[in-house]
Amino acid sequence: MGADATAAGTSTFPTFEDFYGVVHGYPPFLWQAQLAAQVWEEQSWPDQVAAPTGAGKTSTLDIAIWVLARQIHEHGKEGRSFPLRVFLTVERRLVVDDAETHAKKISVAIEEDSALNPIKEALRSLLPEDWDQGVLNVTSLHGGKPSSRDWLRPFGAQIITCTVTQLASRTLFRGVGVAPGSLPLHAALTGVDRLILVDEPHLVPATVKMWREAESIQSEFEEILPLGQTIVLGATVPPYLEGHAFVGSLIGDPSPVAKAKVNASKPAVIVTVDTPSTTVDKIVAATCEAWLNRDGDGGDGIIVVANTIDSAVRIRNGIAKKLQKDQDLRLHLLISTIRPLDRTSIEFSKNSIVVATQTIEVGVDLDACALITELASLPALVQRFGRFNRSGLRKIVRATIVANPNDEPSKAIYGEEQLYSTLDVLERTAVDGFIDHFGALEIPSDTWEDEARTVSVNPFLPRLTATRPTALAPWEALAFGPDRVDRASITVAWRQNLDILDQNQILREETITIPLWAAKKFVTSGKGDAKFSDTTAGAPREEPAASIRVSCRIRRGETWVQPSSSDELLADAILVLSTTAGGYSLENGWTGVGAKPDQEVEDHSMLAVLKRGQGYFDAGVLLGQNRTLELLELEQDLLEHVKVELKEKISELELDNSLSISGRFVAVGRETVKKDHGSPVGLADHSLQVSETAEESACLIGLSDELVSTLQEAGLKHDFGKSDTKFQQHFNNFVDEPLAKPRGSILAANRGLMPIGWRHEILSAQSVSGENVKAALVRYLITTHHGWGRRITNHAGKILLSTNQYEELESIFGPWGLAMLETTLRIADQMSSSKPNKKGLKWADLDVSFAPEIPDTERDYVSLAGMRPYSLNMLFGGIGALAAAGQGACFRVREGLVQISASADIVWDSESWTKVLDAMELGAQGVEGKFGKIVKKNKWRTYFREQMLDIAPMMESMLFDAQPEPQGGRFYSLPIHLRNGNPFGILRTEDPDARVASLFEPDSPQVPGKQNGGLDTSIETRLTGETEFLYSEHHLAWSIAGMAALGMPPSEYGVGVSQNELRIPVPDFWVTLDELRDLFITPVPAVPVLRWRSTSTYASQQVKLWEPILSADK
Repeated sequence: MGADATAAGTSTFPTFEDFYGVVHGYPPFLWQAQLAAQVWEEQSWPDQVAAPTGAGKTSTLDIAIWVLARQIHEHGKEGRSFPLRVFLTVERRLVVDDAETHAKKISVAIEEDSALNPIKEALRSLLPEDWDQGVLNVTSLHGGKPSSRDWLRPFGAQIITCTVTQLASRTLFRGVGVAPGSLPLHAALTGVDRLILVDEPHLVPATVKMWREAESIQSEFEEILPLGQTIVLGATVPPYLEGHAFVGSLIGDPSPVAKAKVNASKPAVIVTVDTPSTTVDKIVAATCEAWLNRDGDGGDGIIVVANTIDSAVRIRNGIAKKLQKDQDLRLHLLISTIRPLDRTSIEFSKNSIVVATQTIEVGVDLDACALITELASLPALVQRFGRFNRSGLRKIVRATIVANPNDEPSKAIYGEEQLYSTLDVLERTAVDGFIDHFGALEIPSDTWEDEARTVSVNPFLPRLTATRPTALAPWEALAFGPDRVDRASITVAWRQNLDILDQNQILREETITIPLWAAKKFVTSGKGDAKFSDTTAGAPREEPAASIRVSCRIRRGETWVQPSSSDELLADAILVLSTTAGGYSLENGWTGVGAKPDQEVEDHSMLAVLKRGQGYFDAGVLLGQNRTLELLELEQDLLEHVKVELKEKISELELDNSLSISGRFVAVGRETVKKDHGSPVGLADHSLQVSETAEESACLIGLSDELVSTLQEAGLKHDFGKSDTKFQQHFNNFVDEPLAKPRGSILAANRGLMPIGWRHEILSAQSVSGENVKAALVRYLITTHHGWGRRITNHAGKILLSTNQYEELESIFGPWGLAMLETTLRIADQMSSSKPNKKGLKWADLDVSFAPEIPDTERDYVSLAGMRPYSLNMLFGGIGALAAAGQGACFRVREGLVQISASADIVWDSESWTKVLDAMELGAQGVEGKFGKIVKKNKWRTYFREQMLDIAPMMESMLFDAQPEPQGGRFYSLPIHLRNGNPFGILRTEDPDARVASLFEPDSPQVPGKQNGGLDTSIETRLTGETEFLYSEHHLAWSIAGMAALGMPPSEYGVGVSQNELRIPVPDFWVTLDELRDLFITPVPAVPVLRWRSTSTYASQQVKLWEPILSADK
């Protein structure tokens, strides 16, 4: 310890050098100490921390915790500006795990070393008084690990290491693997009061921009907590992500370790080949040569890096064949497409050869004596060479770059231009194919990928924040850029029995993630491949839909079904393959090759449950499907057979006391807990405890006194609705004192006491009086404390819309700030339920009263009698009329007619719609033929789109921007213009009064033609196949206005369209335009839906219409 850091109990705060030394056992590099000093002095982080590979960028975690603790030590928690949560994210699971190990060293040292007591005391002040765990929580989030809930709390210092996908999806209210009701919690905790450290940001440039845009959006609202920053780390950062940078260097650092790293020898040989098979052969030969001439104390052995999983497998198999007789060899394959339960521990030693993909490029602290790699982009090669002679202490070093710039999978991954530019740099640097020092190479701009096109998050926020029910939103395009179609992935598992998936959950430990296109190729042909990388898949051109030929299941709603077409497989979904389908091997992971009759894929569902120690599995996996059925038919004790088999197959397992059986399913770790029925938790006690816990949490994170008071009131009243007499009887409680939880299991006879879907939160909110912001916020927090109420709640079959309330509060606190207030109350509720405090408080002491429900008032309205009932023009045109009627106007549908209630007249805004048409004509300059296929969409989107919006901002929702770039996409994101020419000219009119009159007059003039946008013509024309279509230009114009008014759609096809079907909710109760948008965004069963199908006409395959599906969904 330094002179200014003394024994436990004093107030002297450790210097960063002392803190780092205690944690790691050695001093920091000079640049690390300088960065810590700068962050503390400026009380903020730079946008970029640029440090060379191997220089210890993970120390930013140490710095983040040290400056936070010092700020609390000197200014108290009230003076805090540094965030509580520190996320280190990188798109590599291996690196995430290494960073977690680093973070745990910090946590353990703070907890156990008395020299760090001032830091421990500072962090302890951020936690509740009765907290009995460590002061610094460390959690890791990635697809190969079970979900952890330890970090789901607003208070306390935390380090969370995670993959980019896990973090980005959570920020966008779409957490991968997160239940809909919990999405706002995860969004809040990743959206505010957090520092995001992005390692190797060149892999995810669009994601960095998304996080920074989210910060910019949230910064426009009331700052209830520190917002935080997104910091990029790395020696290789694209120019378009650079900002205010701290540049760290080892040059000039006096430590021997730094000097050795600076002077590390990294020579390389370039070998050029022209076929994929030659590439593999050359890499195998170079690896074997390196093995025979390896360094005697060779550090972490030899590393071989391939560009695709397929190449890595073939290289590993080639090396194994060549060196099969070498007893010293430890050969490993490091790829992501091996199920977690099949992975073996990897030994990095002087006797190891590790064949890897991009998984090894970043973060992993390796010190190999030899590196053999395929040609990649220069930034990727720099990362690979960072694992080679990292310490500078290896005596015999060799590196080989095998270059085939014409390799198609490599071009798909890195780009043809980047590969050729990289090879050009290498060949110009080399002398007779030899580069003396690879580490001295600079990265020219043309070896970077082009700057990724990004999509603004802001227009999609109404969809993203609608979480339960969950609205469709293109979150992957927002997170990674719309042109990264290779990021679309699907999770795959294998099961013996596909008919019982409804009762048998899929666990992460039994799954892998592969590109969506690779899964589609396999299920439609039974033949596929693994020619994709471990970062981005390098997707080929999207193939047309094809029939599925293998036995598999996907989830549709609440059930698992056999898909019939490849277009039913969606990104981020789960695909369960039959074990007889193949596609996987224990040794190689995903192969894409169908199984032979005697080579089924093993069902890992049982092992996944046993590894967790909790869950349930099908006894047929252990006993065999046929034997299980026989035992059930003979009514034998299935559990005893299971226990015998488990002891034989897994001798060290000790689960007898935690196993139970239900039908054919074995439950693990689910013993029945006997509840203390003699001392149930009273509703008054629980309400007061949640209030106190919410108050304490709000104070700990630094909310204002007003918000502390708001959360305190919301906590007290959040469950008041449970006091309803019938609800208490439903809880098996027939005494006067209401309970917070059921008295034992709810009896079947009592389930009918309450209407199906009755939500106690709705009644609870009626206990709050007042019309000010605080009262509105209290009601909102109460309504959302079980995840419902984010604008729509289905309460006992009645749809309750809180759109206006949500928008009012979001306009004050911002999307992530509002979610944080929800989170604070919900976590307080969960904490109180897990550790109830029974004080014996009586319900009568709380003096509860409820405001009566306000009955709907009858409104004056007009019916749009000028359009055909139940027609698309009636519905879309009615929405256009609603938008034109101004603020406060309402809409409903009765007997197929739209009714509008408004205080102002409906007016056709000729000036605005003329501007829209002008903008469209401008945009047509970027396409081949007016309103045809886009030739250069990227140029169009980055040039014409912006100009169009400058002319007519109201058309933003017509220009869906989250679709990929391949040619042939739709020009406008409206469900019209189905190959029927250009219908948009009718937006301009010389007679706006006649356009308004057409809404009410049945005899609106019709014109012949096929440019009807695919919307309604007369039924007679459609059925007789007449080639001359009659339609109303006025009605079509109103329909276009209605489509545009509905806001940003979920896809390029427009609001309400999915898989060639158009679904429109038709509420028979009054809704505003904003509320109607919410019904489109998140359809709910209680609102009727009318449906149409895209179909060709009798006249031509090139002329299409929306054909009614003659049934209504409820």
